[in-house]
Amino acid sequence: MLDYLEQLRKKPLYYRKRVAVVGSTAISVIILLIWLSTFNFGMMANIIDSKAIAKELKPLQQIKASVADFFTSVKEMSSAFFEVATSSVKSVAPVSKINAEISSE
Repeated sequence: MLDYLEQLRKKPLYYRKRVAVVGSTAISVIILLIWLSTFNFGMMANIIDSKAIAKELKPLQQIKASVADFFTSVKEMSSAFFEVATSSVKSVAPVSKINAEISSE
């Protein structure tokens, strides 16, 4: 391969450009063929499935529902947090009582 590159350097510029274009095109075609080989070409089944999915899934409704669920869960978590915080505050002795105990020691 290195010998070929040395010979290529001795060639005129137009020839080297042609080799570069042909080589890059060949590599691109190989990559394209590999990529296309990963697809399932049962197109009619996919079209029918996508129509059924489109009827079932309405993107804007799903987004609205997920946002509503998010806010509902945030409200539930915050209410639970504030319930715990207020219940722990109620069980703590008043500051004046704590100060009195500290000063009596």
